[in-house]
Amino acid sequence: MRGPLLILTTLVAVNEAYRALVLFPYPFRSHAILGDSIVNSLAKAGNQVTYITAFPNTKTAPGVRKIDVSSSADIFKDKTRDYLDSCLNKTPLDISFSTFVKLPSEMFLDTIQNKEVQRLINDPNEHFDIVIVEWLLNEQYDLKKLLDNSKDGLIFFSLGSNIKSKYLPDQLKQSLLKMFGGLKQTVLWKFEEDLPGTPPNVHIVQWAPQHSILAHPNCIIFLTHGGLLSTTETIHFGKPIIAVPVFADQFTNARRAVQKGFGIHVDMSYNLADDIKAAVQEMTSNPKYSLRAKELSLIYHDRPVTPDKELMHWIDHVVKTGGAAHLKSPALLVPWYQKLYLDLLAVIAILIYAIIYGIKRVISHFKKNKSKTKRKTQ
Repeated sequence: MRGPLLILTTLVAVNEAYRALVLFPYPFRSHAILGDSIVNSLAKAGNQVTYITAFPNTKTAPGVRKIDVSSSADIFKDKTRDYLDSCLNKTPLDISFSTFVKLPSEMFLDTIQNKEVQRLINDPNEHFDIVIVEWLLNEQYDLKKLLDNSKDGLIFFSLGSNIKSKYLPDQLKQSLLKMFGGLKQTVLWKFEEDLPGTPPNVHIVQWAPQHSILAHPNCIIFLTHGGLLSTTETIHFGKPIIAVPVFADQFTNARRAVQKGFGIHVDMSYNLADDIKAAVQEMTSNPKYSLRAKELSLIYHDRPVTPDKELMHWIDHVVKTGGAAHLKSPALLVPWYQKLYLDLLAVIAILIYAIIYGIKRVISHFKKNKSKTKRKTQ
């Protein structure tokens, strides 16, 4: 494979099995779960898969060649405290748009400079038919028994793999525990360390099999940070959500859940416990959220083929058509000055100039006529 890895080229090689390169370098476990699923679908279909991942020790289908790029985790410093403080204290976080562009760029550069990746790039015998790039259970616990015995329903509380609940202020953690203890439902809270003083109906896990929990019929509410993968999974399993967004796209996902009718948006604040309690009472007393979630799940599943088969279809299509240029957005061909609306700004500037010029001419003409009239009267 020649040239930089990020310049993706699809080679036309129409065979029954393809050589696939899957690149999921983000050092976030939730991202790797999606990458693992894609890799497993490719491998089970008989393709030869090379997987560049920050989590090389996860279990994948046999025969997958993995390249470890876990060193990229050093680039993403844990900013959970900063994000939580910003939400709780209503202070703007000093993170510019360029930061969100810079960090992924540094990560991809670190990935390319990895020794194993360099060996892959410089080996003339390495070639791939398709390249898939990401575009940005350690605890023994009888969860099934817990879910089965949750006759009043279970509320699953998880802030995802990036935002850590342990960084919540102690006052807020204690108020949440007190509030959860007053609910009749069972509460399962993904928490990164032991949390003393938990009420009998509150159970702590350091990592949880989210799919299995959401799939269980006794899981009635997902209390989530509102990440894209999490909100997608709730639609898949037909569960309503209470979203507590903290940063990035989580706010957009939360608003979308509210607009679609299967979610309630709660702000991250020092009143979080009271706000969540009110949201739980609303969601458990009003069946519209659960019914809407089930309706959206039905729509999501009503498709001609399963997602893994659809994935294989489009991979095959991209390879056979040499990159599927016919599917690319026309926006890619729009000139840069049109993307920045400079042409529209030019038209507006000309119109404004013409209006101002016209007004000046009218005023000038009016003054001249007035001056002539005065001379005649004199």
